[in-house]
Amino acid sequence: MACGENVIISWMSLKTTVRGGTSWSRKWYPSAMTLAMDASFNVEQDWRVSGGIEWLQAGRLGLRAGGTLSRYASPGFSLGAGWKFRSTLIGPEAAYSLDYAYLPFGLQTREDGDVIK
Repeated sequence: MACGENVIISWMSLKTTVRGGTSWSRKWYPSAMTLAMDASFNVEQDWRVSGGIEWLQAGRLGLRAGGTLSRYASPGFSLGAGWKFRSTLIGPEAAYSLDYAYLPFGLQTREDGDVIK
């Protein structure tokens, strides 16, 4: 380094985030229900809470719904369904599942218009 040169050292700290979640299940033969919730908080004062429910009928047909709330983003929701089955169509008997989810199209944006990644 030559005399008189400026050296710039920058320091970027990682965003500290705390996450947690819980779920509760109840079985009534032949059905079952699961409730789930999770939350995250970070040092930038941002928070996000998500929750959902799943109804499983006879261990084969599932219906799901969920939602998300956030400090800086608009509320979101989702819907879904699933079907579990066994088949010998493609060789020996195997278990398969078919799932579908509906999520509203679009980017979540903050109130100031910035896109949330």
